Order: sequence, then C-alpha cells, then structure tokens
Amino acid sequence: MREHRVATRKGDEMDEPRDDLKATGESLIADAARLEEIEREKRSLDPRDPKVVALSEDAEALTRDMVPKAVAQTELSRELASG
Repeated sequence: MREHRVATRKGDEMDEPRDDLKATGESLIADAARLEEIEREKRSLDPRDPKVVALSEDAEALTRDMVPKAVAQTELSRELASG
C-alpha cells in the first residue's frame, strides 16, 4: 500500500498520485530511450565483439529496473480510476 504525504492544500491528495504517475511515466520514457540506444549500439557491432555482452547486461539490468516502475504505474492508474 502506498503512503501519501499530508495534504497542505485542498486538492493535494489528488495531485500526488497524478504527479507520481507523470513522473513514473517520464522515468519509463527515459529508460526506454536508453534501452533503444543500447540496442542500436549492439546492432552496430559484430556479434562476437565482447562489448555486446556488456551492452546486453546493461539492457537486461535496465529492463529489470523498468518492471517495478510499470507495476507502480498500473497501481497509480487504478488508484486514480477508482476515485
């Protein structure tokens, strides 16, 4: 269950999940852009290049980091949809 900060102004309780949803989305967009960069760089290399392994590990780690953000985004969306 998410903890909410104490509202200091009317409407703050509703703004926080929206702000969190926006920030999470922006973070996922940045991660996806970085993942695209990694994949494009890998594609430009010979598959036997040792750098491909390191880039693949980077892509894997980044993708693993994205999963909790996507889960949080779903939870925030449900929270906002339920009112």
